Amino acid sequence: MGRCRVCNPFRRREKYSPGSMLVAKALSVCSWLTSVVVSVHYGTTGAARDTGHNEGTWARNYAQPSSFTLNSTLGGLFWYKPREPHWYLPPHHSALTSLLRASLLNWQVLYLAQLFSRDASRVHRAAAVCGHFTASNALHVVFTALFVKSLFRWAEGILLLNFVNLTVMQCRHKGLPIQVHLPAISFPLSWTFFALYWNGFMMVPNQSEVAARVAGSIIVWAILGYGLFSLLAQKDYALCFCLSFLSVAVGVGQLERLASVPELISPFIIGTMLLFAPIAWLRCSRISPCAKESEPRVDEESDAALEKGPVV
Repeated sequence: MGRCRVCNPFRRREKYSPGSMLVAKALSVCSWLTSVVVSVHYGTTGAARDTGHNEGTWARNYAQPSSFTLNSTLGGLFWYKPREPHWYLPPHHSALTSLLRASLLNWQVLYLAQLFSRDASRVHRAAAVCGHFTASNALHVVFTALFVKSLFRWAEGILLLNFVNLTVMQCRHKGLPIQVHLPAISFPLSWTFFALYWNGFMMVPNQSEVAARVAGSIIVWAILGYGLFSLLAQKDYALCFCLSFLSVAVGVGQLERLASVPELISPFIIGTMLLFAPIAWLRCSRISPCAKESEPRVDEESDAALEKGPVV
């Protein structure tokens, strides 16, 4: 039992031995590299709009349109961009450029930089979430492989596991520096929450029917509810910004597929609200301490005026 606790990668530790720290770094780097390789492989397989190709991630996005279909360019800026021909790049550069386009995975370099920092406190904070970070990347690899094979039910189960993993990390590890919180929690958690609906709606048959469109235009508001909940309960403003960007990507995707008015307008409204909500929250959180400091002064002035009595 004691050995299991020592080997548990999710256990909180006050100190890390050189051996455990080496294992944490190795697992983080290996999981990140594996996630990059798999994402680049499926990102370079087939063009984004090649709906007849069975192995392309973004081709699958357009092949089965729904209320959560997102624009591949904006979605690629968040996760990884699809392969598109460029007149200024030779063909043999496709793998390198795809690596550079793996945006979400490149953001995770910030986390790895903290893990290899010379500052011991930064290394300790980054190592505290190593187990969740490694599990998230491993589950992302499995989800991608299942998704491109149209195994949506199995992919949904993997997404649920990853969502639980990332939510536990968000609740257990608060107060992390933004260099750790953004690439390790906010980016993957917002994407996983969105992908639950994105992948889930691909299992719904007859997406062009009115019932499916109405259901999609209503369920898409869950993005707003989750974003506001994370802002108020977890104070995770970065997650709101990520969900706002994804909502706009969905809105542009609905514009491309000539969706109905509710399907088209709702994502843009959600994206706007999730953009300004954290800004207002940050502003109020900065103003509130000043207001609290000024309140005693007002009370003191009123007490002094009462002691002097009414002015004749």
